[in-house]
Amino acid sequence: MLLARHAGVLLAKHVTVHLGIVAMSRRPLVIAVPHGGLPVAARVAALIGADLRAVVVRRVTAIDPQRACLATVTAEGSPVFDHDSIRRLHTSADALTVPVGRQRTEAAELTARYHHELPNTEITGRVVVVVDDGLVTGLSACAVLHRLRAARPARLVMATPVTSPEARRRLVSCTDALICPHTTTTALEQCYADFHRLPDGDVE
Repeated sequence: MLLARHAGVLLAKHVTVHLGIVAMSRRPLVIAVPHGGLPVAARVAALIGADLRAVVVRRVTAIDPQRACLATVTAEGSPVFDHDSIRRLHTSADALTVPVGRQRTEAAELTARYHHELPNTEITGRVVVVVDDGLVTGLSACAVLHRLRAARPARLVMATPVTSPEARRRLVSCTDALICPHTTTTALEQCYADFHRLPDGDVE
């Protein structure tokens, strides 16, 4: 069982080893994926001496018992679609244009409300480490990575304590390096002794 603070320490050790082989001209930048990624990212940033920011990402979910995630989107950048789920539910990416636009607007509003604006000048040429507390589908992480890639970082790294095999496969094409000590097929909340999602009001 992991604790968020211990997961951050463990992850920071792995990130430190990776950064030791990467040339850096500026302090690295750690990007948290709210909400669960914030406590882990804060610990990683503190331990590796990095700046800490967050990128808000929103989900478009299906109206079905499983509440399947069909797409994820940030305030900027292209949406990321789960084409398998879209096909299974007999819909299309084009049919999601309105809900994707609605979630993009919400992401922009939350970004402004909590002062998470991230100018490209803070990203370009830097080593950027995206941190989440765990990945199930990897869709949210991919949306964040796509948004950051457009700003041309020197290196784009994804770091998480635990991931599913599905998310690991999806992230291979989204990032320059994936740092993940554990792969699991169990539910994410079963990997944490204190698993909970921070409310929007705590994401500041």
